Amino acid sequence: MTGLAHAELEEADQPVATTDAWLQIILGSGYRATVEQLDDEARERVRSATLEALRGAWTVRVRAVFGSAIKPR
Repeated sequence: MTGLAHAELEEADQPVATTDAWLQIILGSGYRATVEQLDDEARERVRSATLEALRGAWTVRVRAVFGSAIKPR
């Protein structure tokens, strides 16, 4: 008997309510480990560049893949 697996892509618009909301979005993503490895100066450059890219945007399109599986006995 083989296991059953399912994966589904979910897309949504994430509101950017404040200028620091970018941090919540990034730290909730797969980029968290990358950001945490940056020194303070590099992290500030990323923050500044991200805020510039988001200037005037009220939402950011985010994607996540959710998966589930049943392990065979």
